[in-house]
Amino acid sequence: MDAVDAAFEAVVLGFAADDIALARGVRARIGPDRYALEWNLPWWIGRALGVDASTCERLSLGNVIGLVALRLSDDLEDGDVAAEDVASARRLSDGLLAAALATYRSLFPPSSPLWPRLDAWLAEWHEATRIGASSHRATQLTARAAPVKASAYGACLIHGRGELFVTLESALDNALQAMVLFDHLVDWQHDIQAGRWNAFAAHALGKPRGGGDAAVRTTGVYRALLTGNALEAYINEIDSNMRRAIEVVGDLGLTSLEEHLSQLDERMKEHSQALRTHYRDLAERATVLLVRTP
Repeated sequence: MDAVDAAFEAVVLGFAADDIALARGVRARIGPDRYALEWNLPWWIGRALGVDASTCERLSLGNVIGLVALRLSDDLEDGDVAAEDVASARRLSDGLLAAALATYRSLFPPSSPLWPRLDAWLAEWHEATRIGASSHRATQLTARAAPVKASAYGACLIHGRGELFVTLESALDNALQAMVLFDHLVDWQHDIQAGRWNAFAAHALGKPRGGGDAAVRTTGVYRALLTGNALEAYINEIDSNMRRAIEVVGDLGLTSLEEHLSQLDERMKEHSQALRTHYRDLAERATVLLVRTP
């Protein structure tokens, strides 16, 4: 990871030295501790398949450069970049995306089947970004993470096992959907206040689209949490997606990826159980108050 980090710095300094502080700021928010899948996926898959370490490092570098580029683009779309930095952010995002693609070009010829798949994943990401906070479908939950699959596919192709990716992609989609659903569960209040679409809020309210008064929507979600099974059904969906992902990568012999997903699953289960307890206690206290009210 240190080598990838150093290579990332060298890439930025090579074409946008004046913007290095901006690049470092975005990079600091998406470090390997929080974004372990994006940083390590090429290693976990590549090394399990026997791909050499140097190639795995280049695939990881492409992932990280691309992740910073797309996150910076998201910031621009969401209005989270200071006005004086907008021009630099756009220039940096475009340059980093080009650098990420150049990393892949050093590994895959123009005729490689990687390129049409990568184009499709980037198109998914662009569409999800264009739609933004206004509405989403369940199938779009992982669209913003779609480009990360390029390194996994690349590792399979380099090992001559491109057909393996059909099964692996399904597992990655399950894992990514579980992760996104969980993030939406944790962030639902913040997303509502910010006017963003949120999967858990949509599930609790029974409405696929966002919009409306934030206070009314927040009250509606709390009502669903305290009087129905919205939380349990949602958590079950997270669990089933992650369970399917863990089973598949285990069957494929991808031990490191299986261990990571299992650890992530345990952390999500612990947090979900804490939420169950919290809202059950609130419901019981509310019931007692209602009964005692003359």
